[in-house]
Amino acid sequence: MPYSALFLDRDGVINTRIPGGYVSHPDEFEWMPGNPEAIAQLRPLFDYFFVVTNQQGIGKGLMTLAELEAVHGHMCAGLEKAGALPDRIYTCPDLKTVPNNCRKPSPKMGHQAKADFPNIDFSRSVMVGDSLSDLQFGHNLGMRNVWVTGKAEDEAGIRAAIEEGLPVWQTIQTLQVLPNLLT
Repeated sequence: MPYSALFLDRDGVINTRIPGGYVSHPDEFEWMPGNPEAIAQLRPLFDYFFVVTNQQGIGKGLMTLAELEAVHGHMCAGLEKAGALPDRIYTCPDLKTVPNNCRKPSPKMGHQAKADFPNIDFSRSVMVGDSLSDLQFGHNLGMRNVWVTGKAEDEAGIRAAIEEGLPVWQTIQTLQVLPNLLT
């Protein structure tokens, strides 16, 4: 396989984001159009598939870990039905204000994935995200970055970071086009 690991952000990449809020119940989880099928097309191109997600709603007390696990269970049921179950989901519940936290852009969730799956080669891996912190996370680990546009509040910051040298390998509007870009 030419690619080692696929890292997908959750909100805004796999499912629709709730601007200013959190997906805290399975009923609030809404797939981005065509994504279970797109992820199923991506899965065979990679040795590993991970979801990496910042979820400070837990740290804020707006949802519990059990509620988040229910959301992830719902997501995984849909992915399994499509034939694309992730190898692991890495979640950071820390607040942005917690020193030395695990939130993206910190590479800590990536380092944990490498500890859990030692054969990961970040230089042959792809990070797909819709926020600046997602793309910085991928860059901090030496991955190829794919930017999913659409998060208006991050767009100017991402464009500025790209102009300042943040590498973005592909810019897409929907995950559905990515399988064709990788084959």
